[in-house]
Amino acid sequence: MLGRRDSQDSLFSAHAQYLDFVGPDTFYGFLAQHGRELFRDEDFAELYCPDNGRTSVPPSILALALLLQTHDKVSDEEAKRRAEYDMRWKTALGVEMEARPFAKSTLQPFRAQLVIHDKARQTLQRSLAYAKQMGYASKAKKLRAARWTPRTSWGGER
Repeated sequence: MLGRRDSQDSLFSAHAQYLDFVGPDTFYGFLAQHGRELFRDEDFAELYCPDNGRTSVPPSILALALLLQTHDKVSDEEAKRRAEYDMRWKTALGVEMEARPFAKSTLQPFRAQLVIHDKARQTLQRSLAYAKQMGYASKAKKLRAARWTPRTSWGGER
């Protein structure tokens, strides 16, 4: 079943507490401020069974994590670690400092679903267009590097 982020930010989220420290003009700050606009959980609903199974990690968080992973050029295991302990990642993901938002094994099937489903891939492309529209062309370039390509499965330059 589709997991959803709370519609309101928590006062205890890293975004609320550490955005100024991380830097609102950094890639991490950009994702912290616009991540909810870039990715909505509903955009990924077709990837999940509507009425059966355990509630998923919100796909908006996983999509942001894949962008961060590509930006920082790290493995799935390192992405999991950074989501657990790195203030920049926690701020960009909008999770609380104590949160462990996903397991390594959660990223792999989500990435595979993005490869298989055109609609989910189109969500990523729309997010790039939105970033450009908002005037974040250099940030959008980094986001564009995170597109799926057949040669690399997920990610741009290696």
